[in-house]
Amino acid sequence: MGAASPRVRRDPFPNIVRLGTGARLYVIPASWTLSCRTEQPAAVPMEASEVDTEQTLKTVPLFQGLRSRNLKSLARGTTARTYQPDQVIVSEGQVGYGLYIIQSGQVKVTQEGSTGSREIRRMGPGETFGEMSLLDDQPRSATVTAVEPTTALLLDKWQFVSEMKAHPEITAAMLPTLVGWLRSVELP
Repeated sequence: MGAASPRVRRDPFPNIVRLGTGARLYVIPASWTLSCRTEQPAAVPMEASEVDTEQTLKTVPLFQGLRSRNLKSLARGTTARTYQPDQVIVSEGQVGYGLYIIQSGQVKVTQEGSTGSREIRRMGPGETFGEMSLLDDQPRSATVTAVEPTTALLLDKWQFVSEMKAHPEITAAMLPTLVGWLRSVELP
């Protein structure tokens, strides 16, 4: 009796891409992988210690009301990335996929206008951008570009939403900050 040949299973859904992150599986149409640009095209992922990441997340105004266990849970959804000078991190008009926390280096924030691109501000260690992209699917309102070698933590939107669904207390803890932001832009 000869050896049995290995069984080959055909994927019944060849137009679907399965992305696994830990115990979670995300299923997206394969066409998305061709039409979607990643926000950090040539960034280099780095290892970040969970404790350092928790401490960094604790400094983000949106997360200051969270408990340690919630921060630890969110920390598992972060990736440290490095960017070279003049490398675009996020582009104006692009749908956002997460929150960035600058750990080192400097970035410039620019917006397109009728007279071309204008610099809005510069940001450095401890500052964040992309908070609203965690909560909505609106396009980015500005382009962020590294000015010098920069390292930033990226908190993935899908991980964040998954954690909010699993732990509703995260949402409740963020509400005072969100209401504060709204009050600060109220017109008299």
